[in-house]
Formats: sequence, C-alpha cells, structure tokens
Amino acid sequence: MPHSADRSSYYLLGKYKIQDRIGTGGMAEVYRGFHEKLNRTVAVKILHPSLTNDPKFTARFEREARLAANLRHPGIVQVYDFDMQGDLYFLIMEYINGGSLKKHLEDLSSLNEFMPLKEVSRAVRQIANALDYAHDQGMLHRDLKPANILIDDSGNTYLSDFGIARLVDSSEITRSGSILGTPAYMSPEQCEGKSLTPASDLYSLGIVIFEMISGHVPFNAESSLAILQMHIHEEIPTLEGTRTGLPSGLDQFLKKALAKKPEDRFQSALEMARVFATLVPDFSDTIQADTRTGVVDKPSAGKNRQSALESGKNRPTGWLVAIGIIAVLLISAVVMVWIARQSNLAAARQCTTVDSCETAAVGFARENKPVLAIETYLKAISLVPSIEQTAHAKLKCDLADLYVKTEKPVEARKAYRECIAWTHDVEDQSALRDYAQKKLKNLK
Repeated sequence: MPHSADRSSYYLLGKYKIQDRIGTGGMAEVYRGFHEKLNRTVAVKILHPSLTNDPKFTARFEREARLAANLRHPGIVQVYDFDMQGDLYFLIMEYINGGSLKKHLEDLSSLNEFMPLKEVSRAVRQIANALDYAHDQGMLHRDLKPANILIDDSGNTYLSDFGIARLVDSSEITRSGSILGTPAYMSPEQCEGKSLTPASDLYSLGIVIFEMISGHVPFNAESSLAILQMHIHEEIPTLEGTRTGLPSGLDQFLKKALAKKPEDRFQSALEMARVFATLVPDFSDTIQADTRTGVVDKPSAGKNRQSALESGKNRPTGWLVAIGIIAVLLISAVVMVWIARQSNLAAARQCTTVDSCETAAVGFARENKPVLAIETYLKAISLVPSIEQTAHAKLKCDLADLYVKTEKPVEARKAYRECIAWTHDVEDQSALRDYAQKKLKNLK
C-alpha cells in the first residue's frame, strides 16, 4: 500500500501514475491516478492487504472484478481495469469529479440544513435506475450507503464499489468475525448472516432515503451489535418532528421500504422510485431551503404583492391555476391507488397455507393485478415444504408466466428453470416440464 511518502506523481502502479489519496475505508484506499497514453484521470482503488491473505483470493478477485467491469450503466462508476502488483490488488475505475453523498450530507449538517427534497427525489430516481440495472444483471451491491454513492459537479449520482463486499465475503477478515457491511445500512437478513437477495439492497436504499430526508439514520447506537439488533427487532421511527414541509405518505413509504421481511418490501428499485416520485413532487425553492430549526424563511408580503401585480399585467393566470389543480388531483389519485394497493397486499398476506395463497394469487391474476399475484405466488412458494416441491411445481411455472406478462425476462427464466427442477424428473410432471422448457427457449 503506498504510504504518504510514496504518493507522488512518480509512483507507478501498472500503467497508472499514482497521485494524491482521495478516500479511505475499511476495505480499500482510493487514489487519483493518471494514464498518460490515454490522457485519462482515473480512480485507483487499492485493497487492504488484510483482505488478500486468503490463498483463494486471487481467483475470487479476478471473478468479481470482471463481473463489476461488465456493468455498463450511466449511473454506475465504470471499472476500466484490474490487476495486481506485488502484494497489491487494485481496481482502475472511472473518476467522478465531485464527492460522495456522505460528504454532501455532512456539509449540509454543518450548515444546519437538510438536503432539498427536489435533490432527494432526483437522487432516488438515479440510484434506483442504476440499482435495478445491476439486479437485472444478477449483481447485488451488499454495501449500499452514502459513502458509496458519488455526486458529480452537476448533481448526478453514481453507485460505486459493486462487488467489493462480495469480494471479501469469504476472506480472512470475514471468517475472523468482522462485520461484512456497514451496520447502519444493513438489512435484517444481512445482520443475521442469511443469504441475500435484491430486497437487501432495497432495504439499504430505504435507509439512505431516510437519511437524505431527515439528516440521520433511523437506527443508531454506541455499538455495532446494538445497531444490528435494532435492524432486526425495532420498528422504524417516524419522520415527525425532523423537518417541516414533508408531504404525507412518506412514513408509510419508509415503513414498506424498511420492512423486516424481504417479501414485504417493494418488488424492485424502480417500483420504489416510482412510488417515491408520487409522494415527493417538484417542491418550491422555499420548501427546498427548509432548515433544521424548522423555520422557513418567507419573503416580505409587500414584495410578494408587488411581484403579483407586475406579473398580473403581463401573464394570464387562470390556466396556470387550472393546471395546478389538475396536477394536484393526479398526484392524489396516484397516492390513493398506491394506498389501495397496500390494502390489497395486506389482504394477500393473510393467507397462511400453500393452497389459500395459490387461490388468492389466481384471483389476483384473473383481476389483472399481476404484481399482487406475483407477491402472493412468492408467499405460496415460500410455504412449500422441500419434500412437496414436485406436487407444487406448477406454482413456479405460474409465477414465471406472470413475470413474462410483466416484462421481466430475467425473473421469468429463473422461475421456469426452478419449475423444471421442482418436477424432479417425475413422469407425471413431464407435460409441465416440457411446457417450461418450451417457454425457456422462447425467451432466449
């Protein structure tokens, strides 16, 4: 690892001239680097030697770095290259000229201010788009937090460090008992050491959203263990009293985003972003400037009247008012639809057996409610004992059909394969097996 004395413009790491250190963390140090032939400034992430002691690390490093390099999305920091030099393992990444969301939130806190809601909404949309793309590629982040979200000079956000947490998942530091992940942003299942799904990343995104809105994480304590226990057992606090001007519905949104059970959360990052956008419209600059004191500065009444009189001479206002009313009605309608959907979800979750959940799922499908049907099928499948998989293999195929209907080919392929696996080559299930195999071919 280059020390301060080494960090001059003459320190070479592969083809890259190492310059100043721009960041450090529990897994790596990040330096600004420069590739002279390409005339390109890059970020060089050098992994801590303590992570690379495992004899199997080299193969794992190459595999995970290659997967991360294959992610190509405007909202994900691009991995250009990876290599090793001596005992140093490093990644060459896209350099984002700006800072992290963590630094941005800290700067706002030092000024006794909140992140403007319009910025929050924009960040949620961009982060969710990038996260949804990665999930479609089969990649989880596993350590989503403000420090791994970069912001450029134009206010655009980028997800960084995909695959890094996975890279050290089996390393010596993990086996020694250290926590993999950042406790304040870990999902309950991650806190318990269970296998992770995209729902875990969505939980972490929910924590980030809570922090962007309120200025602090929902769960905090003196020890990491105490924080883990809070994620597992305690209900999320409300936003009441954190700041003024918050739209209604945010607490219900966060309650779903931070549900203890993965199946109770949003189905995808995009669904999460769409619902958030209906709750947080384009607020005025006055509300965006809301501070932690709870006081919103108001322009003088005299100045307001003068502006109104001047604009009234030149600008028709009736149609603007009408458009405003229509916009409010549309937003209200969307929120009401979402609230109604939550009621349907609550009803769906009341089923307690495989058969009752299957019946409910079929009903939702017939009512043209595919998202509700999918969630209910997933619950039915979760209730199937392993020794009864063959008898209930059709559940997997029905689920796959719904994924096709909702244009989710990745999930559909996975469900069809699982449908085939659940038949266990039993002769009575040959027709179902042939059906799933035919559907799989059509998806390719």
